[in-house]
Amino acid sequence: MATTNPESAPSAVDVQLNAAAAAVEAGDSATALQIYHDLAELNNATAQFNIGVMCEGLEPDLADAVRWYRLAADNGSAMAQYNLGLMYDQGRGVEQDNKQALELFSRAAGLGHAAAQTNLGVMYDSGQGVPQDVEKAAEMFQRAAAQGNAVAQCNLASMYFHGIGVEQNFEQALTLYAMSADQGNATAQAKVDEIFEVLEAAARDGADGAAT
Repeated sequence: MATTNPESAPSAVDVQLNAAAAAVEAGDSATALQIYHDLAELNNATAQFNIGVMCEGLEPDLADAVRWYRLAADNGSAMAQYNLGLMYDQGRGVEQDNKQALELFSRAAGLGHAAAQTNLGVMYDSGQGVPQDVEKAAEMFQRAAAQGNAVAQCNLASMYFHGIGVEQNFEQALTLYAMSADQGNATAQAKVDEIFEVLEAAARDGADGAAT
């Protein structure tokens, strides 16, 4: 007789979250919100985050989105920390605040959120809200690139191409641009041909030097 492994069975919360997601997919936002609100009252960070997303996307109420993202962020949701960081970065629903954006991106990045790591890298690269630190920027881009983030791959490739924050390495730049281009990043796609031209010119110069 078949038995059920309790470790593999979804929890009651997972069942409710799946039901809410299905309601969203079916266009039944009222049902989804009711489920999420019930779970949010139990301090469920995923539900709080999803309410924030819905507040941004339905009939936008950015102030309410900020409130729900903040609750979820304080409950450890990296996605909420990232989304709230974006709102501070862009001044949407809150006053623009680089310091708050940096703090939130840092928290999400520490939890492995690739897009937050990428945005943190951009802030360190440009000195936005923090002293410029190109080595730290390269480190953040490296972490996100290793997770497959196309923007981070493209940004890190540029640093290798120009020798900023890392030792100049055209081959590594080409590898990263190609990885990003394979994901449809238009900037990376344009750079791949440029890198090939640089490498071909270097090879010709080397061949000419050997021949003399």
